[in-house]
Amino acid sequence: MSEIHPKISEVLTETFKVPAAEIIPEATMDSLEMDSLAVAEFAVIIKETLGIDADSDSLLKGATLAEITAFLDGARTARTARTAHAAPSAPSAHALRAVHAAGTMSGVSGTNEAAVGVGR
Repeated sequence: MSEIHPKISEVLTETFKVPAAEIIPEATMDSLEMDSLAVAEFAVIIKETLGIDADSDSLLKGATLAEITAFLDGARTARTARTAHAAPSAPSAHALRAVHAAGTMSGVSGTNEAAVGVGR
């Protein structure tokens, strides 16, 4: 199982009082006696704790914990990939030095002062 599984186990045991021995990859929400209201609450808790939007339709009562874990892993991976592509990375110190050096060599200073007598 992935690293999400311990969080699923924690939520099921602490919030829904499911015995830890029953939390196995093949278990379903039905086999854990989770009704539709409990599944909806589980989805809200997962969203709050993991930051993954897992509506109760995605966590069908017939899905196994292994399938739910795979769904959450996929959602988290997709979210991480979107975040990585959305935020431009900051320029490196090396790149900043190169830009500064290029400006200095071309006669441009970083002080907004006009060059006097250049080209006359």
